[in-house]
Amino acid sequence: MQKILYHYLKTIYFLLCEIFGLNLILRFINKGKIKVLLYHSISDRTDLFDNAVSSFEFKRHIKYLKKY
Repeated sequence: MQKILYHYLKTIYFLLCEIFGLNLILRFINKGKIKVLLYHSISDRTDLFDNAVSSFEFKRHIKYLKKY
């Protein structure tokens, strides 16, 4: 139950940031700067960590970054 509530609150937070233009402002401020990705956890056992990315997804992300 707590996981579900956390997920919905996080979704609402990011939606509000998008609606009120906070993301647009931050993109403008950081234009031309180096971007750094941070992965908290890469694990095929996503039940251990809420924010884990599977190794398959991580490889997809790296492929995409290399391409673009």
